Amino acid sequence: MDQPRDRAPDAPEPTEDQSPQLVSRRRLLKILAAGGGAVIASTLLPETWSTPAVKAASDPYLSGLDVNCGIASFAYSDPIAAVDDDHTELETWIDGAADGWQSLGARKAAGLQRIGNGQNGTIRLPLWWTGNRSTHEFEVTMRIATTNSSWRYSNWVWCEYTDAEAQPCSSSSDRADVSAIIYGGWNGISVSASVGGTAQPALTTAPDASGRQAVLWTFYPPEGEVWTVVVTPQLPAGLDPARWKFEPASASATITPGSQEQVAFRLIDTGAEGLPQQ
Repeated sequence: MDQPRDRAPDAPEPTEDQSPQLVSRRRLLKILAAGGGAVIASTLLPETWSTPAVKAASDPYLSGLDVNCGIASFAYSDPIAAVDDDHTELETWIDGAADGWQSLGARKAAGLQRIGNGQNGTIRLPLWWTGNRSTHEFEVTMRIATTNSSWRYSNWVWCEYTDAEAQPCSSSSDRADVSAIIYGGWNGISVSASVGGTAQPALTTAPDASGRQAVLWTFYPPEGEVWTVVVTPQLPAGLDPARWKFEPASASATITPGSQEQVAFRLIDTGAEGLPQQ
């Protein structure tokens, strides 16, 4: 007679204060590991234990933290697409010192850039403090508010960087910045950009270091090349396009490696009324 196939050992009986519904798959694996059964249990656990694992995967996730030219860059991913500037916060640590939880909107005023959408994207933020050691440890964690006034927390990402990497690169850097100022505007106005006809991710306005509504793109044109960046603000929803407009409607900037360019727009109420509905 064939020998029975290997199967996962029976799950332990729950304690008085721990019902089967409250035992996650991860905790069950820990319990089984203590008894030597984790190897087969990792692939043969009953499907009834899969729900807690799926719930755990709904947390935001950070990856790819790197520091260069005074900028820390990393990617984010949120399965339920809830990343926004008002309800998403970051906490950063340098050499063990935390700067506290701050919203992405508040950090934009200090130079943070977010490219992407509510589910996936990248974040770049300047390092304003470098300490007094030649090598530093930098750490970032994200949290997102939920409707019941609680928070979902990401993993933390960590890297080491040197004092040289924490300083802005010289003008010979291949980095080029283009900023757009929206006078008469407010938070959350969408601004788009294109390079050579190729659309870039749209950004939304937030106060810059001077309190002006602004967005900032960073490009890396190759040495010897000249790029033209066309910037176009989008009229906020709810404003009558027959009455409101941006002046100018769009603007362009020419960049080369090391460029720092700025374009400006003004949101104007012309006072004209839209045509009556037929």
